Amino acid sequence: MGNCFRHFYRRSNSSEDARRPSPTHPPAWYLENDPILHPAPGLSVPFSQLTEDQQVTIAMRMALIATLPIFIYDDNENAKLPECVICMCEYEAGDEMRKMPMCSHIFHRACIDDWLTRSLTCPSCLQEVPMPSSTIPTTPTAVAASTTTASTTATAAVASTTAGHIATASTGRASGGDRSHLSGPSTTDLREEARRIKKRSKEQQMSRSREERELRRFQIPTLSSSSSSSSPGP
Repeated sequence: MGNCFRHFYRRSNSSEDARRPSPTHPPAWYLENDPILHPAPGLSVPFSQLTEDQQVTIAMRMALIATLPIFIYDDNENAKLPECVICMCEYEAGDEMRKMPMCSHIFHRACIDDWLTRSLTCPSCLQEVPMPSSTIPTTPTAVAASTTTASTTATAAVASTTAGHIATASTGRASGGDRSHLSGPSTTDLREEARRIKKRSKEQQMSRSREERELRRFQIPTLSSSSSSSSPGP
């Protein structure tokens, strides 16, 4: 008798599970058109849930980022630059770079664009990036247009986002000092650039770890032999 109740209880539970609606997940097209943006450091909000003030703030940031100078790093033409302090990866020929206007610090374009979407400060010296008055939207129409641009641009700049990218034509190259400056954004996909930089950084870290292990392996016998040779005889 007890077994009968047990089987009946199992059948009733299975029928209730079948009638219970399964949890729904947002469709892929919705996620692609609702990117995650960063109105403040440590704060990630879907674009559809941003307040008007947050939308204006992001629009102003993206308008400012678009004004920062871009150039292509070239080993033959450029002096040797240190590694990018954001990704800790050495610069290579063909890398897209951005130069900060107030302190002249230089970073990978994908790295600094992602950084500036969260905080308008220089990663090296923490100076605040000045906001030009020409980039501030003043009318509702300008705010709406800038917000739409911010959504598209921020999606491409943030490497963790899975949708959106910037594809704007380059307007040419002008020579200036020891660097080749571009007068406009290039056509490089920022998402692919970010993945390439992260992959290169990981390879460099693995290479350094391998070198450290080899160095330690050769140092240990040397230390033991030196200690044995320095020990007094009987």
